[in-house]
Amino acid sequence: LNPNATAPTWSHTTNIFDAPSLQKYRLPLANYIKQLDKASASRHGRFYLLQTNEWKSLARILGLGPQSYSALLLACELVVVKKQKDGSNGVEINTDGWKSFLSQYGLKNDFEKETESYTSDLQRGLVMEKAMIENEMEGDGKRYPYMYMIRIGKIPPQ
Repeated sequence: LNPNATAPTWSHTTNIFDAPSLQKYRLPLANYIKQLDKASASRHGRFYLLQTNEWKSLARILGLGPQSYSALLLACELVVVKKQKDGSNGVEINTDGWKSFLSQYGLKNDFEKETESYTSDLQRGLVMEKAMIENEMEGDGKRYPYMYMIRIGKIPPQ
């Protein structure tokens, strides 16, 4: 994702209220997510983790390393840096930023059915260890902390 590239244009841009400095990062990401839906040939969509660079993560499918992925999320205002109680900085998912991004760029509108949207709303839940390891069918049942994920890909109507 090249922030200096000309942003792609598509029909949903009429509802974008972001400043141009934010659009130059969000538009290419939104376009990539829409293309990913088509390219994956998934008939039901797939879930991707937002807070890791492991298998089944958005970072991995974007082909970005940890630093580039972190920079992209910061530039898109999809994560925020907050002071922790001990004075250190911590990074958190910006749920309002994600909602704004998904809605403005035509990926998931508030009242849109799951079968009509390119993505789900953000989901948050426990993730099992074996789900984090590629081609791993066994695991000790260890759970990771609550993590955010998103479905990318339309769900066909029943």
